[in-house]
Amino acid sequence: MPRNRTIQYAIDNETNLILSRVGSEVMFPIINFGGMNPSNNYNVGYTLEKDSVYQTIGMNLTWTRKIPTVLKNEHRRAWGMKELKQEKCPVCESENIRADFDFPKTMRCCKQCGSDFLSDGEVVLNARKIK
Repeated sequence: MPRNRTIQYAIDNETNLILSRVGSEVMFPIINFGGMNPSNNYNVGYTLEKDSVYQTIGMNLTWTRKIPTVLKNEHRRAWGMKELKQEKCPVCESENIRADFDFPKTMRCCKQCGSDFLSDGEVVLNARKIK
């Protein structure tokens, strides 16, 4: 019998940390406070660890699909799943893009350089050439 490999994402409303769930297991980010030091500008790292879904009882979670692809891919790697394809802007190669407001299914807009392009990569408006 095949295992259910559907992944679900949640945001903990108290800490704003993102969790993922597959079956009866949950993947939590565990913050590494010991890794904070002056050499890395006191950045806090974390690791993802599995636990039982029963650990989420009493937590104020919002289950959602609206998680950035970069974070989804971190969780997918931890679960041993294939990563999602990350779209890039054909002008500046940034991954910081969004769906266009007027044509969300076919067009994308780069938040970094302001260029508009079709979902197949054809540039419609190159904002870097506008003066």
